[in-house]
Amino acid sequence: MRILGIETSADDTGVALIEANGPFGTGFKFEVLGNTVSSQSHAEYGGIYPNIAKREHAKNLVPTLERTLREGRILRAGAVSNVAHVKDLLAREPEIFEHLTPFLSKYERPDIDAIAVTVGPGLEPCLWTGINLARVLADVWDMPVVPVNHMEGHLLMSTINFGQNPDTSRFREVSGW
Repeated sequence: MRILGIETSADDTGVALIEANGPFGTGFKFEVLGNTVSSQSHAEYGGIYPNIAKREHAKNLVPTLERTLREGRILRAGAVSNVAHVKDLLAREPEIFEHLTPFLSKYERPDIDAIAVTVGPGLEPCLWTGINLARVLADVWDMPVVPVNHMEGHLLMSTINFGQNPDTSRFREVSGW
């Protein structure tokens, strides 16, 4: 199963493509086929400024998506045909619409099975940019959207045995274990 992940909970725009096999647990295996992060800097504000972060997500989401799908080698030239209603779906996200329309006219539906998107916790304006893109892509590509809790994702990833025995000594030194 190939899953496209979209993450916009704070100030980084992240899109990843994974191929997962097996039941979650001991037999679960996955490979990262593509992964792109577009980082923002809000240092001059002393922290993340939500409306600026939202605007940057809207600007960066489609280019980040394209880079990730290209890295995963699943972009195919063509066009998605059922896009007439995309403008209505993105009425509150004109910047995403501006970037998404050329993308959808340039590439056909990629070979993925689902879209996972962060729905929380995070900054609400930022979360909605990712959610809205995921909803539109799921609609035009005819696939399910899986809502993901950002913190639960971190916890679940920590339970996966990656088949290696990583050296954790540096963590012990830092944390005082």
